[in-house]
Amino acid sequence: MDVKKLIPLLVVLMISQGCRRGRVVEAQEEKVVPVRVALPRTGSIEESITLSGMISADPLTPVLPDVPGKFIRYTVSEGQRVRKGQVVAYLDRKMPGMEYREYPVEAPVSGRIHLLNIPSGQMVSPQTPIAQIYGRTYLQVKVPGIYFRSIRTGDAVRVDGREGRIYYRSSILDPMTSTFEIRAGIDGIVGQMVDAEIVVRRSDSALLVPTSAVVGVETKSVFVVKDGIARRRVVKVGISNEDWTEILDGLSPDDTVVVLGNRNLVDGMKVRVVQ
Repeated sequence: MDVKKLIPLLVVLMISQGCRRGRVVEAQEEKVVPVRVALPRTGSIEESITLSGMISADPLTPVLPDVPGKFIRYTVSEGQRVRKGQVVAYLDRKMPGMEYREYPVEAPVSGRIHLLNIPSGQMVSPQTPIAQIYGRTYLQVKVPGIYFRSIRTGDAVRVDGREGRIYYRSSILDPMTSTFEIRAGIDGIVGQMVDAEIVVRRSDSALLVPTSAVVGVETKSVFVVKDGIARRRVVKVGISNEDWTEILDGLSPDDTVVVLGNRNLVDGMKVRVVQ
C-alpha cells in the first residue's frame, strides 16, 4: 500500500480513538453515587469503660446476746434492714428455780442483717455472735491510673441497669499496681463480683453526627452534600462511641453529612440522596 495513502487513514483512526476515550472519561465523570444523609444534632454524649468490681459493705457489727441461754429462733430474715434496738432473736433463759420466758436479743446498730444460722436449742453466751449487721453496700473498683484525672466524685457508675454515684476516690495511686480505688453507692449481694460501667468523660450540648459519617484514621473527615456534590470536610472530633461522635470543629448544625455510602467517595463526586 502507498505510504502517502496510509497516513490520512491513521490520522482518522487516531481521532476516532481519541473521541471514544473522551466519551469514556466523560461517562466516568458523570457517575452518580447513591448515599444516605443526616443533619447533625445537639445532645449529650458519654465515654465509659467497663471494669470488674466487687460489692462490699461497711464493717460488720456482731450481734451478741447480753446473757447466756438456749437459742430459740430468729425474728428477722437474711438481708432485712433493721434498726438499732430491734429484736432479731430470742433465747430461752429457763433455769432451775426460774420461770421460763423468752429473752430478746436486740440489734446494736442499724443496717442490714446477716444471719449466722444458729440452730434452735444451741447454747449461746455473751461472746457468741448470732448474727452480723452491715451498713450501706457499695461498689469497690480498682481503676487503671490513666483515668486518674478523668474520674471524680459524683460521676455515674452503672451495674446491671442500676446507677450509683462515686462518693470516694483515693487521692494517690497504688505504687505496686498503678491503680486507684473508687467506691460508689450500689445495692447488691455483699461479696459478689460485677461488671461496672464507669463514665470517664461527658459532654453536654455537643454537636453530634452518626459515627458512621466519620472516615479516616489519623485525620478525621466527613462528606458534606451541597447541590448534589459531596465535599470532604476535615473535622476535629471529641467523644465517640458506637452510635454517635462529637464534632468539635469543622462542621455546622445545618450541614448535611453522608452517613452511608461514604467509604468510596472522593471530594467533588456527584451523589444522589436515597432514603
